[in-house]
Amino acid sequence: MSSCKSRMVYNYCANSMEPTDLTHNKIIRTLLSELNPTERSLIPQEIIHQIFPNIQNSLFFKYSSYTKTISSNYLNKGVKEWFGYSGLSHQFPSIPIVLTSLTLMFLRTNERFQLILNGEVYKHSSKFMNRLSDAHFQNNNLISLEIIDYYFQFKGRKLETFVNALNISFNLTSLTLICNSLFDIRGIAIANALNNNTTLITLTLIVNKFGTKTGEAFANMLRQNVTLNNLNILDNIPP
Repeated sequence: MSSCKSRMVYNYCANSMEPTDLTHNKIIRTLLSELNPTERSLIPQEIIHQIFPNIQNSLFFKYSSYTKTISSNYLNKGVKEWFGYSGLSHQFPSIPIVLTSLTLMFLRTNERFQLILNGEVYKHSSKFMNRLSDAHFQNNNLISLEIIDYYFQFKGRKLETFVNALNISFNLTSLTLICNSLFDIRGIAIANALNNNTTLITLTLIVNKFGTKTGEAFANMLRQNVTLNNLNILDNIPP
């Protein structure tokens, strides 16, 4: 987390929910076999031809449906190991696309899902957050979402898609935003999307680079909220 310098931020991340360890290439091999045609279609053809002929599709059970907490850092490490093991080290720039496909697959196959996203992992996948929002629209099974060190570049229709996904998140009980470049245009939209939320129990906002107008929007949201019982706010408005 290059922009997360606060010791309190590090302590929070260290004590966050414990994700499933997905760092072994055999686990990644199993997970890749669960991708449906739509999820596979996101991956470049040259990688598809090298990876999938060597993967068997006959599984005794859906491993992904038993994986309840995913960290993009663990997933990234596992995919890198799989690429190296499969002789695809020269294709490392395509890893974020494979991570996107796997993340969408987890959203599809899980009923109650906790997701920890590190923006550094997805920085080369410009369409990732939009695809995540679309997938959440279809499944609405996220109960906890952490977004850490992600540069929110989108606005307009992409921003609308993301905040609409938050707006219909009737299973989301925990939202954490740490070290994200929200600024007012995105911060206000996110705060407004949470106005009518009736499930959120925990909200964490740390070092998100938003202005006083966003602070006012979140204050208004908090006045209306009747379910929140755990609030962590630190260093969001730049000096």
